[in-house]
Amino acid sequence: MRRKISPWWYLVLVAAAGVCAVGLMPGSAGTEAEAAPSEATAAAAGELTEVQQLWVNSFNAEEGGDYDKALEYTTRIVKNAGDYYLPNLRMGWLHYLKHDYATAIVYYRKASQLSPGGVSALKGIMNCAKGMGDSDEEIRAAKTMLLLDPMNYQANLRLAALNYEEGNFGTASSYFRKLLALYPEDLQVANGLAWCYLKEGLKKEAAALFRNILVVSPNYLEAKTGLAYSLPKQAKNAAISSAGK
Repeated sequence: MRRKISPWWYLVLVAAAGVCAVGLMPGSAGTEAEAAPSEATAAAAGELTEVQQLWVNSFNAEEGGDYDKALEYTTRIVKNAGDYYLPNLRMGWLHYLKHDYATAIVYYRKASQLSPGGVSALKGIMNCAKGMGDSDEEIRAAKTMLLLDPMNYQANLRLAALNYEEGNFGTASSYFRKLLALYPEDLQVANGLAWCYLKEGLKKEAAALFRNILVVSPNYLEAKTGLAYSLPKQAKNAAISSAGK
């Protein structure tokens, strides 16, 4: 099965191609006037430089599902253009696709060190930690993400889920509430908050949220179950049967 490449990587390719064309990639001379003659000639002819072609080859290999080949091309980018943020981020991503989380997290950490303000590398660390079952590392990465981007969806959602799993329903609900204020249409978030309310004994608040979900999605099983637990026994059947009307 061919895997589609995230559009984000195409943006990276465009950025890398534009920067490389004027010799501003790490390890280059740093100005257009000092660019290597071969690069200047290729740019003038509308051709790809060697580094640009390596990026293209890496993306094409990933699209074809050949992650090892994609990694090989990315390693060559480092040798040709220097050991900077983008190829390390990509190496992390490609190892993540291979489910080699331990190796992926090494590259993500290096990328994060090279660009401390970057959120994507931290997200990679968080996802690798999840794959390895390391909840402590997940929490550290997610909280660091929130220091840079307080409203980050993925970090808030993971912290909500992790705190819910640990039984910290009040803390979990605070993350869910933040997300629901930003994304009122997000049924997953609304459901998570409703279950937090239910676990905290706030049945009235939980029932209101479950009803709202079931109006939009009458077959949302978790909301149906949650509503049933939120209501007195005599009201359960009637509430569930009419929730989607």
